Amino acid sequence: MNLKSFIIIIIAFLAFFAGISLAQSQDQQKLPPAIQADTTSGWQLVFSNPTYAANNHTIEGLQYIGGESSICYASAFNGTSDILLKSTDLGLTWDSIPTSIPSGLPKFYTRTFGLSPAASAHLVWKTIDGGKTWTPHDRMSVAYGPIAFANTDTAVIFGISATARTTDMGETWKELPFSFNIQKFDASFADSKVGYAVGSTGSMEGHPELPSSGFCEKTTDGGVTWKQVYTGVPAYIECCKAIDEKTLFIGGDKGVIGRTLDGGSRWDTTYIPEKYPLFKTVSFINKSHGLIAGAAGLGTFYGIIYSTQDTGKTWQKQYIPNAPELFGVVMLNDSIALVCGGGQIYRTSSGGNFSSVLNHNYNFYLQIFPNPTSGIISMRYQLANSSAVIIRIHNTLGNEVGSMNLGIQNIGMQNIGYDGSKLPNGAYFATVIAGQNSQTISFSIQK
Repeated sequence: MNLKSFIIIIIAFLAFFAGISLAQSQDQQKLPPAIQADTTSGWQLVFSNPTYAANNHTIEGLQYIGGESSICYASAFNGTSDILLKSTDLGLTWDSIPTSIPSGLPKFYTRTFGLSPAASAHLVWKTIDGGKTWTPHDRMSVAYGPIAFANTDTAVIFGISATARTTDMGETWKELPFSFNIQKFDASFADSKVGYAVGSTGSMEGHPELPSSGFCEKTTDGGVTWKQVYTGVPAYIECCKAIDEKTLFIGGDKGVIGRTLDGGSRWDTTYIPEKYPLFKTVSFINKSHGLIAGAAGLGTFYGIIYSTQDTGKTWQKQYIPNAPELFGVVMLNDSIALVCGGGQIYRTSSGGNFSSVLNHNYNFYLQIFPNPTSGIISMRYQLANSSAVIIRIHNTLGNEVGSMNLGIQNIGMQNIGYDGSKLPNGAYFATVIAGQNSQTISFSIQK
């Protein structure tokens, strides 16, 4: 081989590998932004499949079996049928189960036993092999709705105008004699006796003098009978989580987060000042520590998630890069949590703990004192980057009642005073916006 031929061969090889490198670079550029996004906030994208979000469908129904199991489930739509996603390593990796599930949102009680309602027929489908096969069972005239387990044998399915109950693991169903004619979006049992169901707004049954409020009903006999509970929340309630027989957390339209600590007699409510926020899913690992997630925006929706570590007294925003509208959240333990929406599943090993991500670029420390205050407050916050800072004050209806444009502020601790003495007594929210990041904290004025 002469020198000229050798040089031609070398150039051809270089061009070939350069082409591969360019193709790889172009492929990387085509990846969804969320995959390339910085995950130092603690949330990482662990699953992404755009086909599962086709035709406005989404991944939803995240569940963790618990106990000694590492199994998690989620349901999705692949463009032609509903499928079941399964993880056996606490949500790190996900696979689809070969057999398609019936149309509905399956709910598992153990790693093998689960139920799924069918929208097209008055049936409940049952699996005893972890979702590989499903068998139909009649559930009478109850329309499609959520399922809640009271224990291994007992479950309730909630329709718009009727409710049905099983006491033999879904083999047979009995339609309950009375149910409120209101659509239920979610339900949760605290134990085998006490449970709650929530839904759309409406006046309280038998009390037309009371204003319209988010719907909630309660059972104390394992779902045999239900009694309406007045929440006073002027919004749809889309999700709920019962911690014990007296403690229930709710979330819904207008960014409302509510809680009762006495079984429904009294309610505390918080309104998150996002743009048209709607909370769709809530999870707690214990009475103190929980996450609530959903979406905000107008036209284009983006995912939002908030965490609490003090039984819902305060809620702090978590950062998830490029998150879609979120439909499912589950806490596996005090550290590991999952959220899902669109064709994506995110995972954190910090459990949404604000304290665990203080040093990351997408969060900053925020305090208000004194709280409660007579009107003059001090806000203390720490910036991870030099940023343009704006402070906005909202009331519980989401209306802005004050603001400050502070311009560019440097990295480090900042102390700002705010005069709210002209505001009436009540609860308020202060939001510090630093560049693309924000943090909200509640305070009250008592003169």
